[in-house]
Amino acid sequence: MFFASYPAGTNIEPHTHDTHNHGIITQGEMILTIDGVETRYGVGDWYEVPAHTTHSARCDVDTAEIEFWFDPTSL
Repeated sequence: MFFASYPAGTNIEPHTHDTHNHGIITQGEMILTIDGVETRYGVGDWYEVPAHTTHSARCDVDTAEIEFWFDPTSL
């Protein structure tokens, strides 16, 4: 688990993780692109990124989140 905050204008380039990730937005808004599909997540919204899935993110406003990383073999 980790707590992250991103200033307005943050762009996170496409990448993957070996973990299965779940997150909840606690401030602002995150635009998350998973396998080419863009979705906006606001305060209280949960998102999921499966392991080994290409994803990127953009924050047009100050944004904060809590993210949980799980070993996909334990799910």
